[in-house]
Amino acid sequence: AASDLTVEPMRGHPVLRDLVTDFEDFFERHKSVSPWLIRKDIEEKFRAEKEYTQTRTELDYYLPFSYCIKCGLCVDACPVVNTNPKFVGPQALSQAYRYYADSRDEGLTQRLESLDSLEGVWGCEFAGSCSRVCPKGVDPALAIQLLKAEIAKLRIFGKTTEKRSIS
Repeated sequence: AASDLTVEPMRGHPVLRDLVTDFEDFFERHKSVSPWLIRKDIEEKFRAEKEYTQTRTELDYYLPFSYCIKCGLCVDACPVVNTNPKFVGPQALSQAYRYYADSRDEGLTQRLESLDSLEGVWGCEFAGSCSRVCPKGVDPALAIQLLKAEIAKLRIFGKTTEKRSIS
């Protein structure tokens, strides 16, 4: 009947019990993309002598991707994750773009090179289901396509664009 509702555990995660799924692999994938600011001056992290302010425009480059609540729905919806367990997935790649687009990040080339593989951005088949299911309006499919474009620029020109925006 139209009023029937089926509740099942998420497909993209191993079931622990009933509807409870194991997110350990999810967070390992998340961690694998270095979801933090990469700074060249390691000592700076411990000295913190200045604040790194941003303009509203700089913030707008990555803000839409920072709303991720790590619910795993995009991973569950992704047809590639469910067939290729080595693919890092839409959540991790979206977070990689979030930090790549942050003007305070200094790990641009390092970040892109780590994602330049079939397990990274090139594994995405652009189904878009990850973006459709996000309850916070994050667009992982867009983030992945933007990363692909930046990796292509790095491969062809040996550098990325100065302006890292979604426009």
